[in-house]
Amino acid sequence: QYSLLRAPETSLRKVVGRGIVRMCERLQAGAAQRFASLLLPLLDDARQHPGTCGEYFSLLSRLVAQGGALPAEEASGLAATMAARITEHPIVEQSEDDGDQD
Repeated sequence: QYSLLRAPETSLRKVVGRGIVRMCERLQAGAAQRFASLLLPLLDDARQHPGTCGEYFSLLSRLVAQGGALPAEEASGLAATMAARITEHPIVEQSEDDGDQD
């Protein structure tokens, strides 16, 4: 959890994510599903780390994409949870030229 959500170094978070993906590719079938299931409970914690949670979500999406990594009921629950989180925290695009508009 620390290395995916709390480590301040982006490179460390990326290395951990790539390592987990590679391990799942080399291990027996179902490894991605098990890792994805381990990561799902961290979803609420990810909200507390908006500046460092990108690698967590990248890893989770890669694991889910590896051939149906989640059972149908977990995938459905994940979709509902993600929709709620997006609604709670809509994405706001900004550019370097945007200034504070108070």
